[in-house]
Amino acid sequence: MPSMKTIINQVIIAGELIDFVNVKSGVSKNGNEYFKFNMVIETNKESSEQHQVEFFEMKNNFDGKENPRFKSMVTAYEEYKSRVTDGEGEIVRVTGRLTMNPYVSKNENKIINKIVGKGKSMHRDRGDEKEREKGLFDFCSIFKGMIFVDKLEEIDAENMKVKALVNEYKSKKGAVGHLIDIDVIGKEYVDGVKALLKENTIASIGLKIADVVDTVFLDEDKTVELEKREMIGFGDGLKEIQEYNDWVDKENERRKDLRENGLKIHRDALVITGCSRIFTEEDIEKEDLPFDKDSINDMFDLVEDKMAELEAQLTYDNMNEDVPF
Repeated sequence: MPSMKTIINQVIIAGELIDFVNVKSGVSKNGNEYFKFNMVIETNKESSEQHQVEFFEMKNNFDGKENPRFKSMVTAYEEYKSRVTDGEGEIVRVTGRLTMNPYVSKNENKIINKIVGKGKSMHRDRGDEKEREKGLFDFCSIFKGMIFVDKLEEIDAENMKVKALVNEYKSKKGAVGHLIDIDVIGKEYVDGVKALLKENTIASIGLKIADVVDTVFLDEDKTVELEKREMIGFGDGLKEIQEYNDWVDKENERRKDLRENGLKIHRDALVITGCSRIFTEEDIEKEDLPFDKDSINDMFDLVEDKMAELEAQLTYDNMNEDVPF
């Protein structure tokens, strides 16, 4: 039986190319050209679920030699067909790594931890039967890799939350940590996580990057039924009252739906799909994996410094005010 290679951090996004966005090129301070863009890829035809993958490369490597990934980016941008420009996009497969981009939302005055896939390589479906048989271009948005389990929170028999640390790179020399929130959905997966994953353990897991819909029930005062105005007046006055009452009918329908079904909020989420291994300290040392104690501490320090920087940007004069819907 062949040995299983330990994957540190790998993201695979496959689907139809929708568009290139956030395209930018320029020259760095040391005279090296750079090129960046995001590929928008539809990974589910039925739900129209889309994900973006960020690409950024310098034209030349540190040794002065041409960077082949830069050339691949230029080729993709110039030659790949997208739905926006060509009506139908190429079927593409992108591999990269999972990162997080925490930032302060000025509108909500809170820190948002955005899921970001950083692309490393890209391929398009050229009709090769062997590639298709292997499922290389089957639509997907997945993560495979190692995590350090920080916290476990059981919500109910069907749901859990896991807060974990991923390492962006494969080497101890470049330990760059990202704190991720993992959704555990379904009793089978909750039972599996409870049986295998403990806090402060290191595991090899699978995730899917998915559009998850949360249901939030609002306070009663935000969904209470509105009263119509009495039809008293004449001319334009009655017309204004009637327009207002028509609006009340529609608004009360909306509020009734919110009372009965809640507010549906879509979000990008990392949903666990499986766990294949728990690592011991001996495993980490023997395989020279970037999850030794020093690397984990370095990654947490980096995350905490970033969060402290963002928290300093929050404004506290309106933190306790209700946010209107």
